[in-house]
Formats: sequence, structure tokens, C-alpha cells
Amino acid sequence: MTNTAFTGTTRTEYLVWVQNWKTEYKALSAQIRTAKTQRKENLWSYRAKGDTSSKKRTVVGENPNYNPRAASAAQYLSKQATAMLELRAEAKLIAKQQYEASLSAAA
Repeated sequence: MTNTAFTGTTRTEYLVWVQNWKTEYKALSAQIRTAKTQRKENLWSYRAKGDTSSKKRTVVGENPNYNPRAASAAQYLSKQATAMLELRAEAKLIAKQQYEASLSAAA
């Protein structure tokens, strides 16, 4: 994934950058959903012996299916998504400044 800041100078370059950003963000969002779903399924797959009534654990103790890497993977992907959103916000500001500069230069 290329989390690069917007460096273009034209509207078309910005629109291409936004399209690439959206594609990457959509893929990252799908990865986050998958990681969270896998983590939840892994946690809920443990049921106490004889517990067929619900998905709730009725036995206190460690879940043998708990995987700390699954939790940290989802958290890492979420931090990447946050960084991408910050990049998009910065790119919007840059594009706005360029647009305003072009308007003032044309006037």
C-alpha cells in the first residue's frame, strides 16, 4: 500500500490520487472487517462444556482460542486506516489552496 502524500499540482492529478486512495482505503477496510470477524469468531468458538443454549461463555478462565496477534493485527490495520484518513484531509487542504491560488491568479 502506498500511503503517500499528495504532491500534484493540477486538478486531474488530485482526482487520480483520490481515486487511488479510495481503492486502497476500500481494500484496507475489507481487511479490517475480515480481521475483526476472524477475531470474534475465534473468541466465540470457545464454549463451556455443556453450554448449548447461547454463545456466552459460562466458565471463568482463559479462553484457549484467544490469540493476541489477531487483536493486534486488527488494531494495526485500524491505525493504518486512520493515517490514510489524515492523508486525505491534508490532500483536501492542499487542493483547496491550489484552487484558491488559481482563482486569484486568474482574477
